[in-house]
Amino acid sequence: MELKSILIKLEANKLIDKEVHFYEKVSIYLSIYLSIYLSIYLSIYLSIISTLLAHKFLMRMKIGIILLLVLFSFQVNAQDLKKNRFEINTFQNRGSNTIGPESVKTTGINIGYTRYVLNRLNLGVAYGFGEFYGRGSELLERFDDFNDLERDYRQFQIKLGYDVIQTKRFVLGIHAEYLRNYRNGVDEILTSWDRDEQGNKVNFQESIGFSRSATPSFYTGAYLMTKLHNQIYLKGDASYGVPSMNFDYQLFQFSFGLTYQF
Repeated sequence: MELKSILIKLEANKLIDKEVHFYEKVSIYLSIYLSIYLSIYLSIYLSIISTLLAHKFLMRMKIGIILLLVLFSFQVNAQDLKKNRFEINTFQNRGSNTIGPESVKTTGINIGYTRYVLNRLNLGVAYGFGEFYGRGSELLERFDDFNDLERDYRQFQIKLGYDVIQTKRFVLGIHAEYLRNYRNGVDEILTSWDRDEQGNKVNFQESIGFSRSATPSFYTGAYLMTKLHNQIYLKGDASYGVPSMNFDYQLFQFSFGLTYQF
């Protein structure tokens, strides 16, 4: 009886080993299949993007097209994991020219959306508006004579983030960001005058030229999220832009607001 029970246990162990080996094989095959599938999937999307961007009209919209395709590609995964984020925050951008006296500052409000494309990797877009001020040059300072509506500052952001620490109540991550701002500005000041018999200036006239500018900038930084209640989080960001990538401007960016995760 003892020999028989030992033989039965040995047979059971063999069956368990076979089952474990079977599942290991299945997991390997699935990993290979998913890798091939994702490679083909991304190749198709990249070819579509390349074809679309060949047109001059769509060249101006290439960033938006790429973002939409990427975000919709991962729609099912993000909804299953419930890792979509809607954000609203206040921001302040500061910058100073490292080779000149100019400095700029912007404060405003941002509205953004972020989607997790992988468990920790996330991609986000945001749109903001605010008040722009500059110092250190006549072109920047003379715009103070006009109201904020005439400045008409807008900004568009693309962020790629990664959650280094990820728990149910706390998230700490790092991100890289591309920001493009649009604003009206003074691009030239023309003056003219006459001189009277005593040599004094008379009939002084001034003409100010305006234009709309678009300036790209690049940042790296960190973000922190703390859970307040259910799906609502408190979120703060701090970013830095190096002068070599931002037209010799040293840039700082701070934001603080609320996030709804669903």
